[in-house]
Amino acid sequence: MNVFLHLQKDMILDLTDSLIYEKKAWKILSNLTTLDYPYKKILKCGICLTQEPFFRSLLLCVYKVAIDQLRAKTRIAIPPEYGRNMLGIIDETKTLQYGQVFIQYSEELGNIESPTKVLKRTVVVTKNPCMHPGDVRKFEAVDVPALHHIKDCIVFPAVGKRPHPDEMAGSDLDGDEYVIMWYDDLVFSEDNYSAMDYPPNPEKSHEGSIKVADMIDFLCTYIQNDNIGVLAHAHLAWADVHSQGIFSKVCMDIAKKYPLVLDFAKSGYTCYLGSGEKPKLYPDFMEKGAINNSYKSKNALGYLYRAVRNLEACVSKVDIMNLERELDENLIYHGWEHYRESAENHRREYTKRVNNILKKYGLRCEAEALTGFIGKMSEYVENRYERDNAISIGRTYVMDAIKRYRMEFYKACDKEMRTRNVKGKDFQEIKYRRASAWYIVTYTCKDTKVLSFPWILHDLLCEIRARNLKMKELECSVPRSSFVESSNENFFRMQPRYQSSLNDRCYCVLVLLNSVQDWMTKSALNLTMSAGNSACISCFQRIIRNFMRLCRKKCCSFHKSSCSCHTSCSPTKFILEFLKLYATEVSQDVGECNEYTNNNRCKGFQVLNLQSIALRTYASLAITKDTHYLGLSENVAATLDDNPNEEGDPIRISVTKEFEYLFTEHNEKVIAYLKTMSGVKDIFTSAEKDPKGDWFLLVQSIGKGWQRWNLEELIMDEKIVDMIKSQENFNL
Repeated sequence: MNVFLHLQKDMILDLTDSLIYEKKAWKILSNLTTLDYPYKKILKCGICLTQEPFFRSLLLCVYKVAIDQLRAKTRIAIPPEYGRNMLGIIDETKTLQYGQVFIQYSEELGNIESPTKVLKRTVVVTKNPCMHPGDVRKFEAVDVPALHHIKDCIVFPAVGKRPHPDEMAGSDLDGDEYVIMWYDDLVFSEDNYSAMDYPPNPEKSHEGSIKVADMIDFLCTYIQNDNIGVLAHAHLAWADVHSQGIFSKVCMDIAKKYPLVLDFAKSGYTCYLGSGEKPKLYPDFMEKGAINNSYKSKNALGYLYRAVRNLEACVSKVDIMNLERELDENLIYHGWEHYRESAENHRREYTKRVNNILKKYGLRCEAEALTGFIGKMSEYVENRYERDNAISIGRTYVMDAIKRYRMEFYKACDKEMRTRNVKGKDFQEIKYRRASAWYIVTYTCKDTKVLSFPWILHDLLCEIRARNLKMKELECSVPRSSFVESSNENFFRMQPRYQSSLNDRCYCVLVLLNSVQDWMTKSALNLTMSAGNSACISCFQRIIRNFMRLCRKKCCSFHKSSCSCHTSCSPTKFILEFLKLYATEVSQDVGECNEYTNNNRCKGFQVLNLQSIALRTYASLAITKDTHYLGLSENVAATLDDNPNEEGDPIRISVTKEFEYLFTEHNEKVIAYLKTMSGVKDIFTSAEKDPKGDWFLLVQSIGKGWQRWNLEELIMDEKIVDMIKSQENFNL
């Protein structure tokens, strides 16, 4: 379980860092998208990916959808140096032996000229859908010189008792894609589990010619009997609830039925869940609490789900459509005005074409089409097949539009060159002026939906910027983080606020102490959940001491045994390190406190709440770039607590006789306890019976997202009855 939590934590931090740090932004766009923009060159000419509106829209789109997919689908990215998706092919040289594979991968994603590396080690390979334990297999990757002409594919042996692809979900190398991992902690030590048999499914034959009525008949039958999702959800639920997981008999039986259901559209034959295969309980991560009895999962998927869902409120702050635009004066080239009308005409045509593509395929913005990271699509293309098809076709059409208008640009340049009989430097001037005009008309237009237009000419824009900076005798440099630099400037302007207490401490330490104290004070309710309790000064000091001990630094610029704050002090960097540490590493004893203040004993705080708030604050900073989250405003309370109270979906839980008695005989006390422990504003309950006559409880609440999740975890806890009965003044 820890390896999955570690990978998810790294992915969340990498995604969040990509909105703050330029190098991380470049890596995320290179690794997670198939766009071929020269990010290194763009950064080298001084354009900040985290700040430039078009590239920031791509980053925000990737962030929003990737975080949502972590919550809903647990799609955790494996670092590209430890795993890849590859097409499978057969070894025509017949060199590979049974149990061996050949893998040569490009070290840089999206770069066809990248150096390659031949893998020589044990690898784990699988193919989706993966239902049976034998669908995940371990092979030995070896070097075969005769196969060095093949890269970014996995080559399977042509010899052996059974084709390896067939061992994994009955694959047959007809364009199938495989997941290959060599991350040490994911390579299991046991032998491969016996692969399941995947016999060819029988196919229904049709006598005579196929008429329209037959096609309508088939489509209606398919719609009525397509139950892939039903079996998949049942398998997932049983795998979590059963002590033997995917090795249980019920999971094995469902896995055997799945291939037939999957090929129903081809064969015309299907099957259904038996009466004993229909789950009665669903884990919380499946988010079926509104209509089915749910429980708090104790397995990896449950922990992963609960660790990421508190970012949901932060993701709602992502606004790709309304990013602030500021014209980069270094992309303005003299004489661009002569091409304004031509640029506006091309921009108008391009924008219309892109908007038509987005509308046709149910995409919300060009960033979704370009990155392939799609949020909620039109209701008409929510079918899983139509969705994948729409994403692929929509992106292809947008990329075709980009290629077409790049050609249009050079056609216009060539035509002007021939008409005016110019060449050499004069021809270069024409290109620069036209490219600059494309940039200016796009970034001064009121329509902000399509910003990719000038970046069709990214190479020319980079040359223009480098040339303008050279003329001004300025360096082409980009900061490690424009956000960190601007935030530091804000802190330095506030220096008088801390000047009186500087003494011998570094300025960054003083800013950290003041900001964290403000942050904790305004977050006291979120930390403790109870309005009558708040973290004391001892809690604050303990949190700071723990941070200093774990980060092993005395200040932001502390290296080995010396401080270099006099030349490179960065309070923002220090605060971000604090938030990142507590967003991922919180020991239980940090929240324990027994200090007395004004005759009141501090009960400390819940460490998971500290972790949740630190992660939400860090994510909110990265998304909004609003330094109010760091305490640079007197209105910190409003900023830290800007998520409104909302009514959540109902939670359905099965109840024991004892819990039923507590709820009916001591309803007010139970409700008061749940409200105090969760922090929700109101709780509404109703007891109902299912068709079998068993009681279940529907619980609905009003509060902030994190408060409603606290309530959900409370009422799903198997020890909830003991927790309620152990409260003071709770007399049965």
